[in-house]
Amino acid sequence: MIDVFLKTNTPIQDVPSALSGFQSRRVQLRNGGATEIWEKSSNGWRKQPRIGCYEDLCPDHIELIAYTVVFGGGYAEAIDGCVSLTLPKGEAVAWLRHMERYKYNLEDAIGCSINVKSGRHCALAVFALGEFKTMVDTDAIWGPRVIDWFNRAKSAGADEVGIAIAHKK
Repeated sequence: MIDVFLKTNTPIQDVPSALSGFQSRRVQLRNGGATEIWEKSSNGWRKQPRIGCYEDLCPDHIELIAYTVVFGGGYAEAIDGCVSLTLPKGEAVAWLRHMERYKYNLEDAIGCSINVKSGRHCALAVFALGEFKTMVDTDAIWGPRVIDWFNRAKSAGADEVGIAIAHKK
């Protein structure tokens, strides 16, 4: 599980020193290049060998949530009356496999981890409505359901789509 998600505007030269004040175990860092995962050990902060956190996600729970941007507050709110869409197992597997082609976009969109009703701990990726729609494969097994949900969310006033994706156990 990722504890902290950081995106820097100016590359950090000495990442371990920069992370020294964080009281967390794992940090996802976008540091002017590919997404990196840093993990705290007894010897300090160490970069993990794989590029990002996509490999830590699994299709056990994938849920789409419609959000509207709340101006002045700098955050988003779920839209009342717009039901989230939870993908069944087969569709969730196909969707996550499809998202591999967008893995860097997906990793960059992850802003926090949340617990969902099912009790699973999930990463939450948030996309602007238009960006999300460009990633939908309308011919996929999950495509028509997602497009139908997307259209209802847009009609309800959604500005963003949040995607809760389970972490591997």
